[in-house]
Amino acid sequence: MTRKKKIYFIAIVIFAIIATALFLVIKKKFISLPKPGNNVVEFNSEHHSCDFYKPNIITVDFENFDADAQIISDFVHAGEKACLVSGKNTFSPVIKKTVKDIGLRYMTRVGISAYVYVLPQQFEDLDAQLVVSVTDDAGKNIFWQGVGINSRFFSSAKWLKVSGAFDMNPQDINENQFVNVYLWNNSNTQIIIDDIFVVFGTDQNMPGDTTNIRTGENGFALPLFNFPPHETIFAEKDSLNKDALLLLLDVLKELKNDKINEAVCIGNFIMTGNRLDKILFTHAGQLKVLAYCEREDKFLPFSVLSEAELINSWPNSIKLKGKFNSTTKEDVVLVDTLNEKLFLLNFSDNAQCSDYHIPIQLSTKTYSFDAFTLNRMKPFYWHIINPERSGHSKLLCIYGTGLWQVFSISDSGLRLLNASKAGKSLPDFPSNRKYFKLISGNFMAQNSKELLLQMTFNQGFHYNLLFFNETKNAFETVMRKTLTIGLDTLKPIYSYFTVNNKLGHQDIIKYDNSWRFDLKLLQFNDTTFQVMKAIDFKNQDAFVNPKFYELSALLAGHFVNHGYTSLICVCANCKDSNYDGRQCNEFYEENSFPNTVHIFRLR
Repeated sequence: MTRKKKIYFIAIVIFAIIATALFLVIKKKFISLPKPGNNVVEFNSEHHSCDFYKPNIITVDFENFDADAQIISDFVHAGEKACLVSGKNTFSPVIKKTVKDIGLRYMTRVGISAYVYVLPQQFEDLDAQLVVSVTDDAGKNIFWQGVGINSRFFSSAKWLKVSGAFDMNPQDINENQFVNVYLWNNSNTQIIIDDIFVVFGTDQNMPGDTTNIRTGENGFALPLFNFPPHETIFAEKDSLNKDALLLLLDVLKELKNDKINEAVCIGNFIMTGNRLDKILFTHAGQLKVLAYCEREDKFLPFSVLSEAELINSWPNSIKLKGKFNSTTKEDVVLVDTLNEKLFLLNFSDNAQCSDYHIPIQLSTKTYSFDAFTLNRMKPFYWHIINPERSGHSKLLCIYGTGLWQVFSISDSGLRLLNASKAGKSLPDFPSNRKYFKLISGNFMAQNSKELLLQMTFNQGFHYNLLFFNETKNAFETVMRKTLTIGLDTLKPIYSYFTVNNKLGHQDIIKYDNSWRFDLKLLQFNDTTFQVMKAIDFKNQDAFVNPKFYELSALLAGHFVNHGYTSLICVCANCKDSNYDGRQCNEFYEENSFPNTVHIFRLR
């Protein structure tokens, strides 16, 4: 090749490179890149809970999206729903907000992340983008960036986090334009996406508006409020004799699920001088109480003399404990929702560990639901409140309209104490009563009164804190209805246990096994709740961690020592080939994973 031809050839190559680069720039600037068509519904922030606690942060977990061909519930990263994006040139629902809602001042940089699961079929063809864009009214892209997802740098059949951060030019953007976030699948591979998280704004030195994890003065990473990773505390396995606790394994197998906390009642019913919690349940047609005996250093099973009607009512009943007859001993209210009867159980307090084989005497009073009606309505929710922490417990009855009544109940009889004023229902009472739960406790350090944590569902899960003012005959709001800050949500479907802390008030243990074993310690501050710790079990003596079983049922209380909380874990293996994590029809023994009961100390 002559010198002249070489120069021409090099010039052509350089020109081609420059032309390609200009084309890519012009394409992104002026040409509408692929975007969702009419076959995908665009969701506005009014329609789902995608807004975080700051306007420049968007989080989407698909929990409040209506079920359709894309929104699935049988395979998720967290919660109960995720989004399936299947087929070439398909899109997830668009998360759409105006620039004005986010704030024009944040349009300097954007960070985006999501959890993605790629199915193994046609994995080699994987080609997708996690997209964030800004468009005008006509849908033209003013800004468009995507985090690439392809088989070269990705794996199939596992949940993986994808993320990226991009600089933006705020001079090109105005408040009337729209921010769009979505997954674009440009292959025949099936992709599931969940837990999208987007942050707008330049990184800051101080806590607040940041696209990255913020750091403290020592340079160590500080996680976002209520976002993982959380510090973990480890419950230690107790070495005491647990033979009697194996009766709870029979209870679990009879239930065929892990809702053992609904099949037992925990409280200080007998031997009340030791101030320890006991476990009340039915076993082989008898009412039983499990109590820890310090001298023997083990749990012993006490039998209770009880009528057949009470035993038959137990499975259909709500079990509530309270100090109805005495301020030092707890009794049980049994609400039989099937036969519409209420039983008040008062246990004789002369039981001794040395005489555990002698049945305990029980006195019972029975009431019909008719005694608790209000405007011909019967209660749909029953709860125990302690407005005077050192006094007697009261029975709270809540009706379908949110109206309520408070009763005094004891061996002396039933008496109406308070009732809601005409048309005055519980604050923030939901129209959807399917998801509703109350938990009582002294949750706030600056408030010595017992509070009610109310969890509801109304276009998203919400919670608030209430206080019963006996003088004003009203429930007052201490913390207004609010959405959750962070990934963890106070859902009525989870299990909760209140535990005493060193500051003199109470924290909450939340147990969620809807998709994995998730155990956390929560605490309220002035404005919201905070995830204080994640709870795990210390690996010692080669025991099998309860979180590895198919069924792990939990009970919490001061069973062994009033100075710390004990966790009782009832663990079992399910043989069902189609076990869905909820109901198990057949159990089996595994040598390396024996069906058993463990007890742990949580300090």
